[in-house]
Amino acid sequence: MQAGVGDMDARVAGFYQSLDDDLGVIRLKLARVETNLTEGDGHIRDDIAALSEMMSDLEEHTLQELSVMLESIAADIATFDEETAASLEVIAANITEFQAATDADIADIDTSLEDLAKLDTIIGDLQTLDSSLDEAKSELDTSVQSTSDD
Repeated sequence: MQAGVGDMDARVAGFYQSLDDDLGVIRLKLARVETNLTEGDGHIRDDIAALSEMMSDLEEHTLQELSVMLESIAADIATFDEETAASLEVIAANITEFQAATDADIADIDTSLEDLAKLDTIIGDLQTLDSSLDEAKSELDTSVQSTSDD
């Protein structure tokens, strides 16, 4: 189980590094889009600022929040840059897939922990039974010894 947790930790770290790299590329592409925006496109500028802010603290957001934010930004910029919007949608889908895989891993870990708790209870019960058997054996030995002495 410890190896599984370590593997999951490494996958999470790798995922966030990859996500940061991918979003860095998107941010550069959006900088080019930003130069072509008019004053009426303030919401796109807001999206670009939101993306930059999100990147500064990726791990502070849930995976679902990240996915929703990226889908929203993709929808907003689709009219200006379809390729970048499509890239954002792919990243959002990757986040959703990663979340599903991570949720499954966490469920497996939870099941393992529950099984370990049950095993601990069984071991405790066996130790109690062993102690009771030792006590009964001692009493039986004493009784047999007493009977044979008579």
